[in-house]
Amino acid sequence: MNSSQTDSAICRISSGTFFVQALGEQYVVKQATPDLLYKAQHLYDDIIRHNRFKPWVTPQQYRQRLVATGILSATYEEDMKTLNKNLDDHKLNLYQNVFNTKLQKKFRKFIFDTRLRIESLMVKMTSLDHFTLEGYADLCKQEYILLNTIYREDGELAFDDSNTSQTTLTNVLEAVVHEALTAEDYREIARSHAWREHWRISSTNPFPHFSFFTHEQRQLLGYSYMYDSIYKNPEAPSDNIIADDDLLDGWLIAQQRENEESKKEKNTKSMFDQHGNAAEVYVVAHNEDDRNKIENLNSTESRIVKKQRQAAIKQSGKLKEGELPDRRVDKTRQAQQEYLQKVRGLK
Repeated sequence: MNSSQTDSAICRISSGTFFVQALGEQYVVKQATPDLLYKAQHLYDDIIRHNRFKPWVTPQQYRQRLVATGILSATYEEDMKTLNKNLDDHKLNLYQNVFNTKLQKKFRKFIFDTRLRIESLMVKMTSLDHFTLEGYADLCKQEYILLNTIYREDGELAFDDSNTSQTTLTNVLEAVVHEALTAEDYREIARSHAWREHWRISSTNPFPHFSFFTHEQRQLLGYSYMYDSIYKNPEAPSDNIIADDDLLDGWLIAQQRENEESKKEKNTKSMFDQHGNAAEVYVVAHNEDDRNKIENLNSTESRIVKKQRQAAIKQSGKLKEGELPDRRVDKTRQAQQEYLQKVRGLK
């Protein structure tokens, strides 16, 4: 966004309205009030209550059908988890290689491709949601909100009668969806100089003329608080990193993982203090959930060591403790240290 577009977006969010053009007409879209949202939710609940015993397709059923026809992979749930983790890893690598132009280009390409794959998989996973009871009820809810927030320029509701053609309605709704602000838009506005100045002097309530916060206002406030916490962090990244969403996400992911490792280390230490200075502690897992919890207690370094050991044992069949890869490395380091100490002692 340029400065003019940013100012326009701030005015839009502050006013709680925005304009859309469709079929040569201009419409005014007002943000939904709590009263309207409550009515829409009541409509949703009413549809669920009156239709719950009818033979609706469940999400599990239609996704099984998508798997059977080859549209979805049988491992689509794990695929989605893997893709999201890969996206985080690519953003982290982007941040960690901020001064390497070649690697930056490589990881930005990875991020772009992974996002496309996530979006593609999400479209497939939700492609038949409208055939489910919950999907149908949500569709009715969203349509009810839209029809009661779109006005003509004279202040009257645009679609308050049954004479409106479906073509007109569809075109207007598509225009409204097209004008919706994205997460990237909110982030850019939240860190802009124009908004930061306004936010700095009125952060207790930047929208005093509203008795409630609209959806767009809540989104902007959420990102404003996020940037506040980043700027106040004693280890805050540079401005060029804060201005780049993917780089900043990488920094946030690095902070989160460091905190998780630190908490894990503290929790593990408190749990196993009774074992003294033991380098390793073996815990029996009674089921898969227990195994996963125990596995997550290991640090990243410990997991690498474990994988190296498993690979070595798989290749050799059987190994003594001293023959394990990490033990051989420890012995080599110890021998090097002893040699250096001897050399220093001869001087």
